Amino acid sequence: MLFQNGIAQEPVSIQFTQKDGLPDKEFYRIAEDKTGLIWLAGNKGLTKYDGNEFSTLENSEKRGFSVFELTVDDDDRKWCINISGQLFYAVNDHLILYKDFKKDLKGNLAELIYHDGFLVVSTYFIIITIDIKDNIIRKFPNETLYFSRPSIINKQIVFWTHRQRFIIKNGIIVGANKHQFPKSKSNDLIREIPLEGNKNLFVYLINGKITNAYLFDNKKFLKIDVPKEILATSINLIKTEGNSVWFLCKNGAFQTSFSSGKLSIANHYFKNEIITDFIIDSDGNSWFSSLDKGVYVLPNTKITDVAYDEKLGEPLKILKGKENDLLVGFSSGKLLIYNTLSLEKTIVNLPKENRVSAVSYDRFGDRYLVFQDIKLFQVSTKKPFNFTEIPNESVAMKQVEFFSEKEYLFSQFTRSGISKVENFPKITASSFQKIKRGYACHYNPISKLSFFGFVDELVIFDHDKNQNYTVKTVAGKDLFAHSILHTNDGFTWIATFSKGIFRIKNKRIVAHFTTKNGLLSDRVNALATDNNTIWIATEKGIQIGKLNNRKLEFTNLFTQDGVPSYNISDMAVVGNSVYFSSPERIFAIEKNFEKSALKRAKIYFTSIKINQENQKISSNYLLENRNSNVVIQFNVNGLGGISGNQFEYRLKGLNEKWTLLDIGKREVQFANLPSGNFTFQLRSVSNRNDAEHLKEIKFEVTKEFYESVWFWIAVSILLLLLVYLYFKRKIKLEKQVSEEEKAKLFLDNQLINLKLENLQSQMNPHFIFNALNSIQEYIVHNKKELASSYLVKFSRLIRLYLDQSRENSVSLEQELMAMKLYLELEKVRFEDKLEYTLKINCEIKASEIYLPPLFIQPYVENAFKHGLLHRKTDRKLLVEFHYDESTKILSICIEDNGIGRIAAQKLKFARPNYHTSFATSANEKRVALINENRAQKISVEIIDVTENGMASGTRVCVQVPQ
Repeated sequence: MLFQNGIAQEPVSIQFTQKDGLPDKEFYRIAEDKTGLIWLAGNKGLTKYDGNEFSTLENSEKRGFSVFELTVDDDDRKWCINISGQLFYAVNDHLILYKDFKKDLKGNLAELIYHDGFLVVSTYFIIITIDIKDNIIRKFPNETLYFSRPSIINKQIVFWTHRQRFIIKNGIIVGANKHQFPKSKSNDLIREIPLEGNKNLFVYLINGKITNAYLFDNKKFLKIDVPKEILATSINLIKTEGNSVWFLCKNGAFQTSFSSGKLSIANHYFKNEIITDFIIDSDGNSWFSSLDKGVYVLPNTKITDVAYDEKLGEPLKILKGKENDLLVGFSSGKLLIYNTLSLEKTIVNLPKENRVSAVSYDRFGDRYLVFQDIKLFQVSTKKPFNFTEIPNESVAMKQVEFFSEKEYLFSQFTRSGISKVENFPKITASSFQKIKRGYACHYNPISKLSFFGFVDELVIFDHDKNQNYTVKTVAGKDLFAHSILHTNDGFTWIATFSKGIFRIKNKRIVAHFTTKNGLLSDRVNALATDNNTIWIATEKGIQIGKLNNRKLEFTNLFTQDGVPSYNISDMAVVGNSVYFSSPERIFAIEKNFEKSALKRAKIYFTSIKINQENQKISSNYLLENRNSNVVIQFNVNGLGGISGNQFEYRLKGLNEKWTLLDIGKREVQFANLPSGNFTFQLRSVSNRNDAEHLKEIKFEVTKEFYESVWFWIAVSILLLLLVYLYFKRKIKLEKQVSEEEKAKLFLDNQLINLKLENLQSQMNPHFIFNALNSIQEYIVHNKKELASSYLVKFSRLIRLYLDQSRENSVSLEQELMAMKLYLELEKVRFEDKLEYTLKINCEIKASEIYLPPLFIQPYVENAFKHGLLHRKTDRKLLVEFHYDESTKILSICIEDNGIGRIAAQKLKFARPNYHTSFATSANEKRVALINENRAQKISVEIIDVTENGMASGTRVCVQVPQ
């Protein structure tokens, strides 16, 4: 066995290092400004901590990296100085060089102190006072006496030179020896420390070590005893806080108090560290800067570490033992028995080195049981905690709970259930067992029910009815439990892997707790109960749940409250504390822990982005409707900043309901805000009723042009105008169509008339008379066959003319058929003194080419009537057809060898009562009417044919586009 004497448990501290964003590990001074920001003067410069991250301020004129000393003035400017004599102040995240005292300080490190508008820069040989408001600098060099570090006593800046006391008034040094001071050595430096009740502590130092100390009270000096631990060390700084005097030394920080004429050590923190400065912030957290380990914070002295030898490995299981014992099973297989009252620790060196899988206290058999996977040891509950190995054939246990002298509950990797104590450790058949992996088991003595958490279900065994039941949620789903406990009010509490916590009364689920109703996380690591209080360890913090009017109210504990780890593996309540095990440590929280209310949760906005572009922080923003994506980031200064507060927000004008943000979240996003006026409001949940802590930003989102009243008025007017124009145009078009129909009807009538006129002209009396005479002559001369043939041709021609007169267009093939009949009949008329030729291009497809009906015949008739009729012999007529495939134009040429147009005109004028050719004029009108409805016009060209200067005929060329 290995015993350790009881020692005071040290409060849990938070350490900030370079891993947490610090620029370095070496710091000299620490201060808090009026907004709650923490400032650090260190080896790499002036660093700011805003409760979320560290940032270091830079100045391009600064010589070197380090800055020393740190003080805050009434305007919240942070002053620091470097060893080169450059005096800086920080404002609005900028480090500004105020003055360079290089020549005055001569490379010596100066000390800074501020009071009532004056800043004092001092070394052992010079005092420099600065009136910050009026920018007046006064210098007081001293080459014979050593100046001590100034202090603020009774609202005055005081310093010493050997045994002479001085004060600084309005920037001027004034002597102030009013009392006979105790004698000191010539090289003693005197530090005067103000205490409560108008008392002062005088400390005499040589090379950082205390030689004497006096208390000045009621105009008397009383020599006081200083603890030897403080006398033996080197003092870096002496500060007071309330009734305590803090000595910050090379071997930690001593908190002392006065009692019976001597200083007594109340606490000694960080024994192995060089502590350089100390403050208590506005929220009551104690901050310590160190020379080589970064920064330490003590959030709460009611959360303490339980020290143990790291060679024991990782603490896996903890359990309340007999009376005040805490049992801890380690990954090394060892057992630690910790008496929480005497603080005595005993290590039970079990021979095997397998990890401890379960620890149990058999209060009926008065023994401790330690399970090392498949090994089992029985340990005495009394000193010297002797142990024996018990043969064990069972696989690794996860939990064993003795609830009576005869039976116990067990959960292991292959099965869970109830077994007989008399056969322990052999598992024998009993009232209930299931062959499947188990995670947890627990007996509720109030309801007399046993609960078993299996890999796929939660089962309740009723001992009175000897029945088991599977517990289902309201939705009919199974529960997967890994921790089960009860409270004195009879409730059974079930911790699940990812579904929060269930509360069961008898066999029925009566409540379900998740992040929606108070849990920090739905992933619960461990549970512990104390009377009617439940302690919950989650991955985001520790919670204390207490029932208040049937409602479970939570107190949340976080890192800034002193919780050193959220990675909790097990919990146990022993005596006045709740103990927690994590892979790195064991720590305890006193059960009467009361979370100190933060004195300040002043929210401020750090970033406003509109459409992913950073904006200057303002209280009002004007947004265009199409640019209304907003991201708002905020922060709260101090240790308990974002992670120590929970926030809620709403956007008035869009939703009056407050929305709760997740713990640690410091950003709110709005996508595509509609047009209108909105007020974004943000507050801390803990300050809901404090209007002073409500932060807000106003947004005005302009309407799109189509959302304005004038737009809709304009649209209405435009629609009315369009309707008016539409109907006006419609009426106009209908009128135009009507006019066109009338014109078309008129043209059709004209064409019909022309066709009739053409028909009449084609069948002129001469033609009919000649045709009938020819028939008569054939009959008289008994030429019946010729008469019959002629009559047939004549009738066929008349029928063709009548048929074509009813069509708008006919094929060239039909036109040629009529043309041939006509020419044959005219040849008879001219008593065979006529020779005609029809010449057709062989490439012409006569059936696919169209032209107006009865179109060519009038031009042929004119050739007979005005040209060939006046010629007695050798009458010739040529009708030629040609089709150009590239231009799609049909060309028709009618050429005769008559007397010509001029001679024909003379004969016509020489006749009495002459008239214009009816066929010619009718055809001209017809061509003009047809061309009105055609994109490509029909053209007619008449050419006089001459030979040796004399008229020898006429050629008419007609072009009909297809």
